[in-house]
Amino acid sequence: MRERTVLSLLPVLAVAGLACGSATTTSGDDGGTGDASPADVPGEADTPAEADIQPPDSPTETIEDAGGDEPDAAPGRAVGAPCNHAEQCADGPVPGECLTMVWAIEAPNGYCTAIGCHDDADCPGGAAAAACAELYGGVRACFRRCEVEIDCRNSEGYRCIDPDGDDPAPSVCLPFCRGNEDCTGTNVACDMGGHPPLCHDEAGHRNGEPCVHHADCAAGSYCLAERALFGGWPRGYCTQDCLSEEDCGNGGTCVISCVDDDDRTVTDPCDDDTRPGEPDPNNRGICMENCTLPGDSCTRPGYRCKVLGPTTATSHSVCAPDCGDSGGGCGETGWTCDPYAGVFLGGATFGFGRCQPPLDTAALGGSCRITSGCRGGFCLAESLTGYPRGLCAEECGFLDPCPADFECTGGGLFAGFCFRPCSLSADDCRAGTRCNEIGGMSACVPNCTTNDDCLNGCCHQDGTGFCDPQRARCMM
Repeated sequence: MRERTVLSLLPVLAVAGLACGSATTTSGDDGGTGDASPADVPGEADTPAEADIQPPDSPTETIEDAGGDEPDAAPGRAVGAPCNHAEQCADGPVPGECLTMVWAIEAPNGYCTAIGCHDDADCPGGAAAAACAELYGGVRACFRRCEVEIDCRNSEGYRCIDPDGDDPAPSVCLPFCRGNEDCTGTNVACDMGGHPPLCHDEAGHRNGEPCVHHADCAAGSYCLAERALFGGWPRGYCTQDCLSEEDCGNGGTCVISCVDDDDRTVTDPCDDDTRPGEPDPNNRGICMENCTLPGDSCTRPGYRCKVLGPTTATSHSVCAPDCGDSGGGCGETGWTCDPYAGVFLGGATFGFGRCQPPLDTAALGGSCRITSGCRGGFCLAESLTGYPRGLCAEECGFLDPCPADFECTGGGLFAGFCFRPCSLSADDCRAGTRCNEIGGMSACVPNCTTNDDCLNGCCHQDGTGFCDPQRARCMM
């Protein structure tokens, strides 16, 4: 069967090789990058090999919607319906999520989906209602099927689009444009050559300038929004995907998250070269504003001039996120700067320091979904990692300690997760997990024993305690 990608229209920003076991979440919006290696997660070493779906190449601190009301309707909204929170959306074999903004997709008024599907039957409502297609970085999601324009939420900017022309992928409802008539506002036009095609202000901002919506950026660019999932960039940052300087048509320089290195296959972070001399297919980069050192020529609060890049030969002086040292710069009401955030946002390549909502410490250790249940934290979602019903965690390290009553495990300088210690004698962990000693501390680790312990109804039969995201080997 041909691999379906909604998003032949949407190039993968997947700026890294990160993430098995670190899909981020929160109730709210989405977008962002990442390239650091994942930290050790208690119990994660035994993740079943069959559960090999890769989460976004850029997991990150959970960014939650700063506004909006609590869920105001009973759960059960169909794929493609508007939403504020994941709990409003129907579940299928893969749990429902509320998509609002991630990379170049911006879903007005929210879009019910399910992230981590393998085929159409995994979607809430089944294959008749939705299609499973690639969202980004190899991660697939459910999109509402359509036959005619009125099947979609036209007044909100959704169109019935066939993503692959004459190929077999069905038409689905997407928030993309097909011509200037699909765009509203003064001096706004459809970038027909874009991937995906989006509406842009004709006087849009160049790479490195602030943004809230993709339309704020010049044609060809999109917005790494502060409030987006996998975001946190202070007041947003216009950028383009790139592999070379020529790709940065709206200014800046290309910062690559990994490099082609045929002679060092063990340490090459990409290690997928097709043959010597050819670019590694896993190389990914974004365009960042140039600056000069010494001194700091970056004028935006929340950014500093830094030399970034995976190697000396591929490094550049660019304006990078650093809200801690540069005085904040966060724009969302109530949000603050975490100066050490970014390990799971591509901090090693793109700079540390992200804006985020206040951490909900009451949620740490609890269940979560990719877009809900872990405000200001980091969700190890079941649909991507196999952790039963997901685990809300917070990144930590020597310079970034955990909140009171939590301990940091799996980290070095700053690359671990905060967990609440549990009692080995009382085993006070929630259903689907158990208390075990990990790295000198006790923490709740995966321990599903029945299919009912998993949101997707599939506890892996190998006895590791993980759910099987692919539902290929469920307990009998």
